[in-house]
Amino acid sequence: MIGKTALITRPGHKSRRSEVTAVKSFFEKEIGYTVVQVQSPALIDGGDVLYTGREIFIGLSRRTNALGAQAVSNAFPGVKVTTIPLQNLMSKEHVNRSEREKREGQRVGEEGGGGGATSVLHLKSLATVIGPDTVAVVDSELGRAAAFFMQDSSGVPKAARRAGQRLSFVTLPDAEAANVVYANGSIICRPMKDFPKSFDAISAFAEAAELRVIEVDTSELAKADGALTCCSVLLQ
Repeated sequence: MIGKTALITRPGHKSRRSEVTAVKSFFEKEIGYTVVQVQSPALIDGGDVLYTGREIFIGLSRRTNALGAQAVSNAFPGVKVTTIPLQNLMSKEHVNRSEREKREGQRVGEEGGGGGATSVLHLKSLATVIGPDTVAVVDSELGRAAAFFMQDSSGVPKAARRAGQRLSFVTLPDAEAANVVYANGSIICRPMKDFPKSFDAISAFAEAAELRVIEVDTSELAKADGALTCCSVLLQ
């Protein structure tokens, strides 16, 4: 959602597509938003959409295609949209290793989990907004590659970037801890007991940015690959 417009996604996995009916009804009938619904053959998962408040980054993944990204751009014409080809961020060695792991039945890189070292399901498996113009990223090869791509493609003009007006990044050692929600001057994150090193980094950033930290234990949801962002709908 941006303003009073809600984009209803068309999830990349068929098992999720029936969910959009109830969501569409809620935004149309309960709160009166303008609803735009993504149509076939476009695919887009919410986990691939990262809105910084000024621009939208969209990860092109196994669940989101270029037509889905174009649908987002069409729905919000005043907002810069940049696609991030997630598979292209991986080295050939990593892609080959990921394919082997899939053949062996190992699940890697789920949103908010799986380590994010060799493959990712969604962009938000690697990066989420943690504060104004600031993104939390996994401290891995893929996380750093995503951060570099976002910084280089940022909607901030080059002249402004040279003057220091850039996206900032908080790198975190734990993939699950890098999935946070920033809302109403607060950072919602996994508790310190789960990821102490990442929590220390989040707390240090929050103190410097004068933000509140709210710990939420989602360890049970994580067992079913649930993460903070995929369990949240932020209304403006």
